[in-house]
Amino acid sequence: MYSKLKVCMLLLVVSGLLAMPGAVKGPVRSAGSFLAPAGFNVPTPNYKDIVQHNPIAYTSDPAKQNEPILKTSAPAVEELPKGRHDRVILEGKVGCNFTDTCIVLDFNMDPGGGAVSPCDTGGVSVWQWGPDPNSPEIACDEVPVTNVWATTPGANYPVDAGERLIFGPFEITPDCDWMEICHYYDTEMGWDGGNVKISRDGGATWQLIYPEGGYPGIINSNTSYYAWCVDSQPGFTGNSVSYVKDCFDLSAYIGQTVLIAFDFGSDESMTYTGWDIKWLILGHAEELPPIPPCAIVDTCGPYNYGDWIGDMAYNPNTGTIYQVEVGGNNGIFEWDPVDCAIVSYCSNVPWPTSQRGIAYDPYCDVLFVGGWNQDVIYVVTPPPNCQLLNIIRSPVRGISGLAFDDICRTLWVMTNSSPDLLTEIDYRNGNIVSGPFQVNWCSPSSGYSGAGLSFDAEGYLIAVEQGANILTILDQMGNAVGCCSLYTPTSYGWGVGHVDGSATAWVSQVSPSDWMNYEWALPAFTPPTWSCHMTPPTSCFAFIPPPSQCVLDSTCFIYDFNEDTWGWTDIAPMDPCSAAWQWGPDTLVGPYACDSVPITNVWGTYLNTDYPSNAGHSLLSPPITLEDSCVVMELCHWYDIESHYDGGNVKVSNDGGITWYILFPCNGYPEDQISLYYCFLYGQPGFSGNSGGWVKDYFDLSAFAGQTIQIRFDFGSDASFNYPGWYIKWVRIGTPGTAVDLDLIKIIWPQPVVPGMTVYDTLYAHNAGTVVIPESTTLDFVRIILRHIPGDGWDTVAVEPFSYHVDSDWPHCETRAIPTPPFDISDDACGYTYKSIVINQWLNDENPTNDTAEATFVVADSEHFYDDGTPYSAWAYYGPGNGFGVTFVTDSGVQIVGAKMYIWGSDWPVPGGNLIGIRVYEDPLVSEQPPPTPVYSRDSIVIQRGQWNYISFDDTTLITPDGVFSIFYVQQDSYPYVPGLAIDQADDAPDSMQWSLYNDTTYIDTGTDCDHAGDWMIRALTCPVLTGPVYV
Repeated sequence: MYSKLKVCMLLLVVSGLLAMPGAVKGPVRSAGSFLAPAGFNVPTPNYKDIVQHNPIAYTSDPAKQNEPILKTSAPAVEELPKGRHDRVILEGKVGCNFTDTCIVLDFNMDPGGGAVSPCDTGGVSVWQWGPDPNSPEIACDEVPVTNVWATTPGANYPVDAGERLIFGPFEITPDCDWMEICHYYDTEMGWDGGNVKISRDGGATWQLIYPEGGYPGIINSNTSYYAWCVDSQPGFTGNSVSYVKDCFDLSAYIGQTVLIAFDFGSDESMTYTGWDIKWLILGHAEELPPIPPCAIVDTCGPYNYGDWIGDMAYNPNTGTIYQVEVGGNNGIFEWDPVDCAIVSYCSNVPWPTSQRGIAYDPYCDVLFVGGWNQDVIYVVTPPPNCQLLNIIRSPVRGISGLAFDDICRTLWVMTNSSPDLLTEIDYRNGNIVSGPFQVNWCSPSSGYSGAGLSFDAEGYLIAVEQGANILTILDQMGNAVGCCSLYTPTSYGWGVGHVDGSATAWVSQVSPSDWMNYEWALPAFTPPTWSCHMTPPTSCFAFIPPPSQCVLDSTCFIYDFNEDTWGWTDIAPMDPCSAAWQWGPDTLVGPYACDSVPITNVWGTYLNTDYPSNAGHSLLSPPITLEDSCVVMELCHWYDIESHYDGGNVKVSNDGGITWYILFPCNGYPEDQISLYYCFLYGQPGFSGNSGGWVKDYFDLSAFAGQTIQIRFDFGSDASFNYPGWYIKWVRIGTPGTAVDLDLIKIIWPQPVVPGMTVYDTLYAHNAGTVVIPESTTLDFVRIILRHIPGDGWDTVAVEPFSYHVDSDWPHCETRAIPTPPFDISDDACGYTYKSIVINQWLNDENPTNDTAEATFVVADSEHFYDDGTPYSAWAYYGPGNGFGVTFVTDSGVQIVGAKMYIWGSDWPVPGGNLIGIRVYEDPLVSEQPPPTPVYSRDSIVIQRGQWNYISFDDTTLITPDGVFSIFYVQQDSYPYVPGLAIDQADDAPDSMQWSLYNDTTYIDTGTDCDHAGDWMIRALTCPVLTGPVYV
C-alpha cells in the first residue's frame, strides 16, 4: 500500500506551503510518489525542481511505472527522452594545444596510480582498469587502445552506479597548469554520466571543474530519479561517438597540490556502455587568441511567439525571413527585415512538439523544419498555409539548425549534440551526402553549442556557438573560418538568419522576456572553397491532397498473396534495425480475411510468432503504372501492435524510390506520431494498436494518376514488448466508386426492433433546413431514413416519429444540442419542446444499395456531475492500466447511456496521446481493495484534447438497479504518450465519491489528505428506461 505521507509532503512542496523543503524527511520524490502533483515535465533533464533529493528513496522499483504525475506551471524546456541516440563515426576533438607536458598518464601501459573511492551516501562500484571490449579500438590522435580506466569494462554499467576515480597528487605550476583527457562516453543522455572534480585538501572537499567549452549537459536534473555522485550537476552525458579530447584550465590552482577525480553516476533505469578514459596529461598550453566582438547593426521585435523564437530562413523571392516559434503553437511566422513587420503566420502545423531548425528552398518554394529531440524533418509549404508535403528521416538527431544549399541544392543539418555535428543530406530522402563532420568551433567545445544555421550563395555557412556565444562562419567540413563574440543581450541565441549576399546575420534572443532578433555584422573571414558532392537534384515535392477517392469499384491490379508474392519483396532492414517481413502461411490471424475470404498465405511481420525487437523493415511493390482512372488502393490487413511504440505505415514513390511520400488512409492512421524509441518510423503516423480483426483501408492515388509508382509498407518496433504484428492479405488498385456520404444519424440509444417500417414520400430534401413534425404527433423518438438513388447518391430523407410510454416524465431528460449539421426538429404538441436536435455523427457505407438505410436516435439525456466545468489542472500516471473515477447517485432503474470527460489540452503531456479507456462499476467500491468486475469496459477510445469528449454506451444496455454506479477513466499508455484527465478547483464532490485506481486497487480521494484539490471532470449521462415502442 502506498504512503499517504509521501504524497502530502510533495504537494506541500509544490504548492509553496512548505517553507523549508530541505527539512522534508523520508523518500520524497517529485513526480514520483503515488499522487505526485500533475504537470512536472517528466522527463526534464534541463529543469531542476525545488524538492530536495533524499537518495534513499531512489532504488530500482518497477512499481514506479504506476505513479502519477500532476501538471504544474513548470517552465517549458526542450526534453530529451530516456533512450539511446544514433551513432556516427567521427574524428577526435582538438585538445589543449600543449607547448610542453609535465605529467603523462597513458593507461595503455598501467593504471597510473588510480584509486577508487565512494562519492555519495550510496552507489554501486564501477571503475576498473584493463581492456574494455566496448571501447572503440582507436583513441585520440589515432592511438590504438589496449587498456583504459572504464566503468564496468565489457558490459553496461549497472543501475544506481556511483563511484569516484582519483589520481594524484599533482603540483600545479606555471609550466604545469592545463590538463587534457582523452576519453569516450556512452551514457543515457541527461540521466547518467560523469564529471571531473579537484581537491586542494587531500580529498576532504571537492570542487567541480569545467572543460573548455563546458560540459554537454546537466545530469539528471529531474527529481523523479537520482544519479549517485553527479545528480543535478553538469557533466559528460550522452554519446561522444568516438574518443574525444577535453581541456581543463588549472591555472587557478598554481602553487597548490591537488587531486583529480572522475565521478560517475547512474539512476535506476536504462544503462549503456559507460565512460572510458585513455589518458590524462598535464602541461602548459598556449592561450587562445581573444575573439573580437561582433558589431551590432539593428534589432527587430519583440516577436512574442511561443516560449522562445528559434531558427530563421531567408526567402530571396520575397525578401522576408521565416522563423520558428519554440513552444506555444509551435508555428512559423514570416517577418520583413526592412521594417520588422509581421507578414504572415501559421499555427496549423503538422508537428506535435517544438522545432528548432528551419530552411527554405527558393526553387520549390518549400520549408524544411526539424526538431532538437527528433530525427524527423517536415517538408511544408510556407505560411500562412503550412501544408504538409512530406516527412523525411534525418540521419542525425538533435537538430538545432537547417540551411538550404542554393549552390548544390542539398540540405545542411546542424545538431546541438555531443559533439556538435554538421551533415549534408539529400532533401528528397534524408540520405547523407557528406559528413557528418564534427564542428570545430573557434573556442574549444564539448558539444551542445550548435544553434541555428544559414547559408550564403557565395559558399559558406553561418552558425552560433551557443556555449561560448560566438557568431561563426563554417566551411563544408564544419571548420570555423571566422568568428566574433556576441555580447548581452543575445546570449544563447537559438536561430540564425541571413539575407543572401549581405554582410550581416540576424541572431534570435532565447530569453522569454525578450523575443528579439538582433542584427550583427559578420566577422572577417576568407570564403572557403565550396564544391558539390552530388549532382544537384531538379525535382520538387508533390502536394498530395487529402484522400477523396475512398471507394473501390472495378479493379485494375490485384495482388492476392494467397497464391504468390506477385513480385513484392522485402528489402534490407535499415541499419541497425532487424528484419521482420515474411511471406507464407500464418496461424495467428485466423482462417478468414476481409469479406470472409479464406487465408492460405500472407505477408506478415514474422509469421506464426511475435515480431522482433528493434525491427525496421520494408515490403516493396514492383513498379505499377497507373492508368488515369486507377487511383484507389484497397488494403486488406490485420494488425496487433504495441500501441504508440511500434507500428507501420504506407508510402509511395513516383521517382524510382528516391523520394517517398506517406500515404494516408481515408479514415486516417490510428497513431499520429509513433514513439521516440522507434527503430525505423520514429515520429511518423501509422497503424498501431489492434485493428480488431481483418479490416479494409483505402488510399487515394489520384495525385499519381498516369505515373509509374511503387508502394512500400514500412514496419518498425522498439526494444521491448512485442506483439503478433502486421499482416497483409491483399492489395487491390482500381477505379473509384461513388463517394457516398450517407448522412445517417449515429445510434446513441439502443436500437429498438421495429418491424414493418414505412418509408414516407420525400418529406425532407437532403439539404433543407427544418423538419416540422405534425402537431398531432407525440414526439418522443424519431427515426431518420435516407434512400439511395443510383447515380445520385443519398438525396431522399424521410422522418418517422414514434411514441413511447415512459416510466417518468420526459422533462427529466434535458435536451442535448450537438453543433453538427443539419437537422433541427421542433414539436410543441406534447407540452415539451425539442429544439436543436441535431445529428451526432455521420455514418458511412462503402457499397450502398437501393435498400433503405436506417438509424435511430433519442433526443435527450440527463447529465450528472460534481465539477464546476472549468479545468484547472490535469493528471496522468507513469504506467498504463491506472486511472481515476467518480461515483454517481441517480434514480433507480435509469439507463446509463454515456459519459463525458474533459481532457487537458496539447500543452501537457508532450507529446501526449489521444487514447483513453473507460470502466463502469455497479457494485460498491471498497477503498484499498481491487475493484469489482466492471459492467462495461472499453479501451482505445480516440479523444480530442482540450475539450469535453462524449463516450456513448450505444453498444450495450446498462440499467442501474439502485441508481448508484461509478465511471472510471483508465490510462492506455505510459507517460508522456498519454492525455491528461482534467480536474477543477472546486472540490465539491462528497466524500467517498472520488477515486483513484492504482495497481488494480481503488483508493478513496477525499480531497482532505493531500490526494488532490478538485473534482475529476468525469460526468455521467442517463435517461429513463423507455417501454415501447408504440406506433403513432
